[in-house]
Amino acid sequence: MSRVLLLPLRVPAWCWVHGSSCWRGRWCPLPWAVSLLALCRRRFPLRVQRHVADHVARRLVVDAHAHGTKLLPRPVKSLHRRLTRDQPAEVDFGQLAAAGVDVLVAAAVGDGLVTRFRRPLTPWRAVVRQLEQIKAEASAGGCGLLLTREELRSAGSGQPAIILGLEGADPVGDDLSRVEELGALGVRVVGIMHYADNKLGTICMNFRGGESGHEVAAGRSRGLTALGRECVGELNARGMLIDVAHADAETIDGICEYSDAPVISSHTGARALDDFGRYLPDHSIRSIADTGGMIGLWPYRGPEHGMPTFDDFARHAEHIANIVGPERLCIGTDMNGVTSLIEGYDGPHDIGKLWDALTRIGFSSTDIDGISGTNVAQLL
Repeated sequence: MSRVLLLPLRVPAWCWVHGSSCWRGRWCPLPWAVSLLALCRRRFPLRVQRHVADHVARRLVVDAHAHGTKLLPRPVKSLHRRLTRDQPAEVDFGQLAAAGVDVLVAAAVGDGLVTRFRRPLTPWRAVVRQLEQIKAEASAGGCGLLLTREELRSAGSGQPAIILGLEGADPVGDDLSRVEELGALGVRVVGIMHYADNKLGTICMNFRGGESGHEVAAGRSRGLTALGRECVGELNARGMLIDVAHADAETIDGICEYSDAPVISSHTGARALDDFGRYLPDHSIRSIADTGGMIGLWPYRGPEHGMPTFDDFARHAEHIANIVGPERLCIGTDMNGVTSLIEGYDGPHDIGKLWDALTRIGFSSTDIDGISGTNVAQLL
């Protein structure tokens, strides 16, 4: 009787063919092994295999801040890419399932940094158009839309889901009825400001890295305005999560004081470790946590500031967790909106590397389950 060489296999292709719900090795004839490995390469990119199998497949993964691929008109986007050499490749929503991302907050942008490139549309119409494009991208990418908190309970069932957001409520202006209109359009997360001071509050840093916008430089006081306080009340009343990621410390203090609901800083870091305007001082971290809110870890790497390595990412997580606990942490990658990322993090298919870094610095598996998604899922 001829002998058949058997090889132990532990490959995603076996689970796909066999229908097993767990990753386990099988003894397999050599010809089968070759075929399965070839199939595995085609159906699962190798860099996805390594991390989906070991990390993402058993965790709810929620990205608390990202963008679609149509944030800027094509000619503007092409020019921006030529000027920004390290900018990551675009990620369309159709790639989220393979990367193991269950829920993603995709934000339109409301300040002039983006809306000026959509003229002759008004800023309001530019935001509406962006939201329409995000919805179309979600549909084309096989993603659902989460329009209510109750729908989040089914997340992680296999189909990625998109939550609509707005970064920069500048088009609301002094017409707070537009908060209701945003809700009707499906928006559930609102960053009151982005890269410019507006009628609601002041920013921590402008696009060029300055401390704030021209209005503060002209003598305006910092912080949440009276209209901003009213806007906070409207957002609370409609169950919309307030994002303070681009607000300065004074505005964050005001929002946390007047908000009746938890708030989030969706993509940031700890200023105690890096004196970067976009990062939070310790007292702001405490203020956000005191609302029951979340701080989103942001894998941004800039020329002077940011998180160059995965270990830097983990150190920011550790610092914040030491102040308010790991249950106040989540992630916000700024996918399709950030100019440069941690070395070795090229997009959501590398998300498992973030969990590896957290493990190395001492976070438990339960902590990482929370940071990856279950913490912030309570707020969305």
